[in-house]
Parts: sequence; structure tokens; C-alpha cells
Amino acid sequence: KTSTTTTSNNPNSIELEHQPNSSNDDDSIGDQLSWRLDPKVSFSDWTIIVTPVDADTNKKTSSSVEYHVHRSMIAVGPRRSKYFSSIMRSPSALSEHIDSTSKISLDPNAADVFPIMLDYMYSAHNVPLDIITPQAPPLRFLASYFDVRPLLHDVNNFIRKDLSCTTAPIYLAEGDVYHDENLIDLAIRVIAENVEGIYIGFLAALPPHLFHRVVKSPKLRCKSSWLSKIVSEFCRTQEELIDGEMLLELTGEDMMPEIIEEEAMFLLKLSADLGIDEDGEGSLKRRCIQTCAALWKENLARPLKLSMTDHSGGGGGRERRKSIEYVERRSSSPVTVGERSVSSLPPQTSPSGRKKTSSRSSPPPPQVSASKQIAAYKNLPPSLQVELLESALCCALEDVDIANQSKENEINRLYTERNAKTNMRMGDRQKSSRF
Repeated sequence: KTSTTTTSNNPNSIELEHQPNSSNDDDSIGDQLSWRLDPKVSFSDWTIIVTPVDADTNKKTSSSVEYHVHRSMIAVGPRRSKYFSSIMRSPSALSEHIDSTSKISLDPNAADVFPIMLDYMYSAHNVPLDIITPQAPPLRFLASYFDVRPLLHDVNNFIRKDLSCTTAPIYLAEGDVYHDENLIDLAIRVIAENVEGIYIGFLAALPPHLFHRVVKSPKLRCKSSWLSKIVSEFCRTQEELIDGEMLLELTGEDMMPEIIEEEAMFLLKLSADLGIDEDGEGSLKRRCIQTCAALWKENLARPLKLSMTDHSGGGGGRERRKSIEYVERRSSSPVTVGERSVSSLPPQTSPSGRKKTSSRSSPPPPQVSASKQIAAYKNLPPSLQVELLESALCCALEDVDIANQSKENEINRLYTERNAKTNMRMGDRQKSSRF
């Protein structure tokens, strides 16, 4: 029989378990390989030198950064870069193979997110991408340029979920930096469909060619008056880049038939400063003048009404004036219910003492201050001042004529009613006298 003994019971047995030598052991490598480790410790076999370069000046914006990577991580595996894989599988005659180094120039924002791409390539396939809005466009560019397809897929999913009224201007501006037409088109569609909910300052800061694409988008959903406000703010912000042709493109009658009151004078002066001499029906000049005239006509109509009433000569004029005043009092008198006027009731007040207003009523349109109107009017060329004042006076006269005609009709109706009642009473008296 062969006797069997256990190691634990045999004090003379040799310990076979590994005894680590703390003096030679290095735990800095960790459990997972990373490009962030010391290149000597991690046995890095490739170097990527990234240099941030301004696209307009082609000059370095900051110092270059070296990344010590591993070919087995960036050129092999499910999250590999086909760009680097192609280089490393190519003949050794390429310059990169001489010193195992790739030198790359990138836009500053793309250079900033380059470590995020490396972290993604080194991580397991089930580790999600964790980024924020400003990082998405440059990371999408890197994923496409270096052909990291899983990263491109994950970035696209992030953008689809993140794209909104708030983030669309960011995606539009960044998409333009990287000439990403698909991202530009997607952002423009979101902006155009929700332009009234986007901060005007974002829109006004867009480059002119992008702003033009937003305004001319077939997906644009915006009221004419609000669009005129957006375009006016854009013109103030980009004043040096605006010319007459662009202004006409942005203010066409087909998409801006009405102009908001507070911007009409500004657009009128801007068109004059840019030498736009179009004066036909529906032109920008004509629309601006019509808006200003409609704003001024009520103030001009009041003295005109008084003047026309005071200059009615003769006894017939005085009678007519009395009749008009009577009709004005009658038409302005409140509707009565029984013996008590509805409007004579005291206004309802809240416990705080404020008058109650209907919650359904829309807020009043913004009023243009008289001082601003006068200042803007004085800045216009003299010929435009005369034309604008003439147009406003014509509108006021039309309103006065319409009002007077309405009063004449009411006077005639009242005379007819009074004569009918008088004739009826006389007929009743004649009948009673016969009996």
C-alpha cells in the first residue's frame, strides 16, 4: 500500500504556493491596460502626437500632447480604429514605422476630446459612452476620421437624444466647424421648427451663411412679426457682414409680410443705409412705412377730428356738431341691463387690491416709447421722413373719414327713428281727436 499524506499534515512538505517578492513587484500596472500608464511599465509600443491647430490661421494654439498607446488596443478588437489598423498593417516603409509614431494635427476642440476616444477604445464593449453636449460634435468628427465605428454609433445615439431647442444652436455651430453637413441639416431642422422658442442671442450670433439657411429653411415655423425681430437683432449683431442683397434675402415679402412695430424704423433706416432703392408694392421700404404709419395714425387722427369738427361753419354746422357729439356719447355709453349699466359696476379686485384680469387674455404687445420713435425718425434721411409722415397722415385721414361716415350713418338712423316716432304720436293724437 502506498501511504498518502496531505501537505498540511506534513511539516517537511515543500510550500508550492507563490510567495510574492514585495521588493520586485509593481502594482502600478493594475488589472486593466491603459494608455494613461507609464509607457515603460505598460510596454507601450506606439506613440500618437496630437497638435492643436487653428483651422483659419493654420497655427498651433497650444503645445503638442503625446499619447503612449498599444497597437493591440487601437488596431485590434471590437472598438479598434481602422485608420490605425490600416497604418500598422501597411508595409514598414511608411514613416510612422521608423519610430512607431503618428503625428496628427487637429482642431483644438477635437484635440481636447482625443483622450475620450482613447478611453473608449481601451474599455470593454459594454461600457457606455459618457459625454456632454459640447463634446459630441468633435467626438463625432474623430470617430468618423479615425473610423471607430462603434464610437460613431454611440455618439449619434447621444446626439439624437440630446438635440433640442437649447442644444441645436451648439450643434449647428460645431457642425459648421467640422463641415458636417448631416449634423448641420439636422440642427437647422430643429431650429427652424422651434425658432420662436430659441433664445434670440444664439440665433443672432450664428455666422451669416448659417442664419440664412435657418431663415430660408422650408421647415421654418415662425410668425412674420417675430421673424422680423430675429432678423433685426441679427443685423445689429452682424452689422459689418450685412449687405443689401442679404437684407433683401432675409426680409422677403413671402416669409415676412408684416414687420413688428418696434423694428420697422430700424429696418427702414438700414435699408436706406445699404442703398436699397426698391419702392414697389410689398417692398421692404413700403412694409416698414406702412407699419410706422399704422402706429402713428391714432395720434394724428385725434387733432384731425377736432379740427374738422370745429371748422364746420353756420347754424347747420353747429347742429351737425351737436348731433355728432350726441352720437359719440351714445356710442361710447355702456350697455345697460335693466336700469343699471353693466360697466358702472365697480371693478372686481383681488384680496391684494389689484384689478382682476382674465387668465385667458394674451399679454399686450410691447409698446414702442415715443422718445425712441422720435429719435429713430430724426435719424432717417429727410426724404424718408417726409414720405413716412405723408403716409401716416393719409392713414389718419382715412380713419377720420371712416369714423365720420359711420357717425353720419348713425345720425341718419337716429333722425329716421325720431321722425317715425313723431309721426306715430301725431297719428295717435289724430285718431283720439276723432273719437
